[in-house]
Amino acid sequence: MREYIHSIPRKHYPAIERYFDLMENSHDIDPDTASGRKNRQKIKSEITNLLQGIPSFFEPPLMLIDMLREEGKMDEADKLLSTSFDRVMSAISNKNGELPDLLVWGLVENRSIMRIIVQQGIVFWEANWKARAKALFQEILRMDLEDRLGVRFYILAILEHMSHDDFEFTFIDSNGFYKESLTPWFEKGLANYPEYFKDWSEKMKEYE
Repeated sequence: MREYIHSIPRKHYPAIERYFDLMENSHDIDPDTASGRKNRQKIKSEITNLLQGIPSFFEPPLMLIDMLREEGKMDEADKLLSTSFDRVMSAISNKNGELPDLLVWGLVENRSIMRIIVQQGIVFWEANWKARAKALFQEILRMDLEDRLGVRFYILAILEHMSHDDFEFTFIDSNGFYKESLTPWFEKGLANYPEYFKDWSEKMKEYE
């Protein structure tokens, strides 16, 4: 069994510390104010430099993708996400192109990688490439059966022919949290597609 644990060469640690310092102090980045736009541009420039200097550090692209989306630059954000996704898949695959058996959210080092994969799956879903999206979500669920990212809900939604917009409208509240109706919906749907969630269901029995 092969587990992937992301690591970054020690020589890059000072630059990584600089990134987190930058994030801690990135308060005034409102794109609707002059000072916010100025600060935002400075942060984006520094993040871009980090992307070029540390290609294996996947936190900066996530931050930059979020900022681009806030500015309405969806095509630019999706392009950066696609590039980051390709680098992530290359990083975690072995020489035969096979994904690991384990890639767990419980290790902080893996979280940016997993978020990039899930975000790319959502982009596929939004583009109505449902088979590609479902395949990615299934791989994440296979590698991390505890499913802290909730991809099991996405898999069921796709099986039930829901669009991503339908899913969010139905199950995400105005604060971005899951509605109470999500769990009973999933439990009911689980019975219709047991083959997709067999391993997850077995894992959950360990917590009963």
